[in-house]
Amino acid sequence: MAVYLDHISKTYGKKQVLNRFCARLEDGGIYCLMGQSGIGKTTLLRILMGLEPPSGGTVSFWSAGPDGEREKRMPYISAVFQEDRLIDFADALKNVRLAAGREREAAFSPEEVLEQLLERAEWHKPVRELSGGMRRRVAVARALAAPSEFLVMDEPFTGLDEENKRKTIQAVLRFRMGRTLLAVTHREEDVKLLGAQKIVLEG
Repeated sequence: MAVYLDHISKTYGKKQVLNRFCARLEDGGIYCLMGQSGIGKTTLLRILMGLEPPSGGTVSFWSAGPDGEREKRMPYISAVFQEDRLIDFADALKNVRLAAGREREAAFSPEEVLEQLLERAEWHKPVRELSGGMRRRVAVARALAAPSEFLVMDEPFTGLDEENKRKTIQAVLRFRMGRTLLAVTHREEDVKLLGAQKIVLEG
């Protein structure tokens, strides 16, 4: 899924958050969005996901059609938000299974994703009982397991120590399965570990 952002602007009242921002994400690419806190990274992700409209400009999504020609359409998107947004009373495995859905054709199972991210002893605990880092990894597992064509991750490695961050990045790369990925991060190391192209959002 290729993504074109054409002169995206966003204002809230008199405050301008984005000003004619342009970028092109090629089909299957890995991208890291970087910039100062408050510069508009999360706002841009929300516009990409259709959660709020831009004040100006357009977002378009393009995929290869059955005849090989490119077609414009809205993709299936899975996301890791800044907040984990888990079902607190459900356990980790159920959170991931619910995102994956019942009728799902994939090269991997929800259990395979969770296996790489969380110790089995934690799988069947309500996620409200898990630590912040564990919850974050469940949120990542859920996004990876969901059937989608475009992965959007807003600071997915927040709260993870170095070992678990590396394991999580390995899981993202393993289970991305060719999907276009856009991740917000503040660390250059994450860009290198993901093998990503960097997009810098400036004021």
